[in-house]
Amino acid sequence: LADLIGASRQKVNLNLQKLVNQGLIRAERGRITILDQNGLQELG
Repeated sequence: LADLIGASRQKVNLNLQKLVNQGLIRAERGRITILDQNGLQELG
């Protein structure tokens, strides 16, 4: 994912964890599941 968006793995992992902590996504090895689409859209 980091290579795909041109970011470091550390930054991607940090931001994914923030989204997990907010209950917006679930991140498992090899898979990201959106739990709150409206919440994600509000961030964007």
